[in-house]
Amino acid sequence: MTSTTIIVIVLIVSGILLLRFASKFIFKLMGLLLFAPAILIILYLFNIGPFSTNLFSRDNLSKKFCISEQTLDVCECVVKKYKTLVESKFTEEELNEIENKNYESAYVFKQLTDQLAIQTAICSGSEDSAKILMDKFMTGLIPFGLSPSKGLDWISEKTGEMKEKNERKEELDSLLKI
Repeated sequence: MTSTTIIVIVLIVSGILLLRFASKFIFKLMGLLLFAPAILIILYLFNIGPFSTNLFSRDNLSKKFCISEQTLDVCECVVKKYKTLVESKFTEEELNEIENKNYESAYVFKQLTDQLAIQTAICSGSEDSAKILMDKFMTGLIPFGLSPSKGLDWISEKTGEMKEKNERKEELDSLLKI
């Protein structure tokens, strides 16, 4: 059993015990209202359940943007260009290792954003249409319906975890250089 599984089991059991021994309806309701967000926060922090998907994995990007007719332009000019860029920088083994860690994928995406913007402008034909495509891409990618600018802030926050792992950050930076 992994530590995350144990944590989830302990949370569920403690919630059941809390609800079982709370005698008044109001205490049960308060316990439930406090317990539900705690479970969601823990699931998010440990990347469990619905929060386990890596937004920046190549497969997830393809599933999200390359199936629907409405996002085919984003697929052609953003997703495929990103996949080409990232695959030119890393081997398949390195990419699999990076995609297993959400914060590393977010960091690589953020580092490649400038190069991706140039590739998107070339593909779409102009900087204005490239900006529209990137906004459409970011809006579709960022969770909880954040705006593209707030989405970039969210990505920066996610990549902040890389500062703690300075050695790995330097290794990724050396591979990302042109």
